[in-house]
Amino acid sequence: MKNEKEYRNYINFENGGTKQEQKLWLESFLFLMKKVTLRYTNTWDGTAKSKPLLIKSPVHTGRVKLLYQLFPNAKFIYIHRNPYDVFLSAARMADTAYWYSYLNTPTNEEVIDFIIWQYQTLYKNYVRDRKLIPKENLFELSFDELNKNPLKKLTDIYSHFHWDDFVESGMKQRVVEYLDSLKGYKKSTKSRNLTDEQKKLIKSMWGDSFDTFNYDL
Repeated sequence: MKNEKEYRNYINFENGGTKQEQKLWLESFLFLMKKVTLRYTNTWDGTAKSKPLLIKSPVHTGRVKLLYQLFPNAKFIYIHRNPYDVFLSAARMADTAYWYSYLNTPTNEEVIDFIIWQYQTLYKNYVRDRKLIPKENLFELSFDELNKNPLKKLTDIYSHFHWDDFVESGMKQRVVEYLDSLKGYKKSTKSRNLTDEQKKLIKSMWGDSFDTFNYDL
């Protein structure tokens, strides 16, 4: 983690990295996608029936140009969230999960610097490049909308992209069953309060995103 700044250029190669490194990244990522596609291709009846891949990786929001270079017909689903909640969620993840992958021990200041930089970079890259995506291939929604009415928002997504009918495909029933399994789940209420200093930092560094997605400062 203490060395993570050395790797920041590799989000999209726009501010560093050689052409050869970018070529290697594109080839490696495409190879990974091919392997995952093969893994989930149904060949039990002798015919290949592959499904579109659904890749959930927030860092890809900073790679729209690169992804479009590989997949010009890709569909994008962008879920935005109140930046204050994003910071709290990222800090909680750093406090509970990052430790399993550290090869050294960063300071709190280094971790916070990374959280601030990553969100700011991914947001700016996405907002700049989303105009490259045809409207029919992009669906934006808020985390709160999805959380409050997941069935409606998933129906909207299926309709927007002209995918199989959400009900007739059996997907709605599978989602209902999954939501039922979460009924006893309680979200963490720890570290829900930001200090005045943290709020000031978030406002100064992430202020544009509040305006873009209509969140109250």
